[in-house]
Amino acid sequence: MSASLPITEMLPRIVAAVRQHSTRFIIIDSAALASGGDPGESSESLAFFSAVRQLTDEEGCTVLVLAHVTKATRNENKTAEKAGGDHSRQAYGSVFWDTSARSSFFVRADTIAADHYSVIFRNRKQ
Repeated sequence: MSASLPITEMLPRIVAAVRQHSTRFIIIDSAALASGGDPGESSESLAFFSAVRQLTDEEGCTVLVLAHVTKATRNENKTAEKAGGDHSRQAYGSVFWDTSARSSFFVRADTIAADHYSVIFRNRKQ
């Protein structure tokens, strides 16, 4: 299912599709677009995760949510990594994008060659 409406508006259709097709795994790309509003507003992220919780707790689905960091954060993280320091990888927007998630991973891909990449998965929250 593909749509450009906020997940809160799509939820009845998503639940119906989950039940009809016995869906157990859902990917949401991206969190900011699915929130339907300003990702910096706590109300948007809280409403988003309320909908996600319905899919996980009531429908038994695993939901993978893709969120992004800003370019500035990406650049700061690369600089900090090179210096061996610690760095934040908070998703773009409200802090609730991180605190409301049950677990969180930072994923980064680096180009090694034209068709070869190195992918790093770092657990941020369990």
